[in-house]
Amino acid sequence: GESVGVVNWFAVHGTSMNNTNTLTSGDNRGYASYLLERHFNGPHKMPGTGPFVAAFASTNLGDVSPNTNGAKCIDTGLDCDGTSSTCNGRCEN
Repeated sequence: GESVGVVNWFAVHGTSMNNTNTLTSGDNRGYASYLLERHFNGPHKMPGTGPFVAAFASTNLGDVSPNTNGAKCIDTGLDCDGTSSTCNGRCEN
């Protein structure tokens, strides 16, 4: 038979672009779907219109904020250090 689609569950961080990205984006999972559908349906089919459908679902999500500059303390805005930084006056070890 002929393949009609794929559903992928892979633990990957949901965002890889930072919060200054002003473009609409499916981010890494959306791009993976686009590339796989293009591979099977050909480059001349618009995404989502061909017979093959690719879905990349989210699993094992943790912090999915696009925090590419590292964690910041909410009360000071400074870089967090787990042994000495305080958030709302208390140290989170």
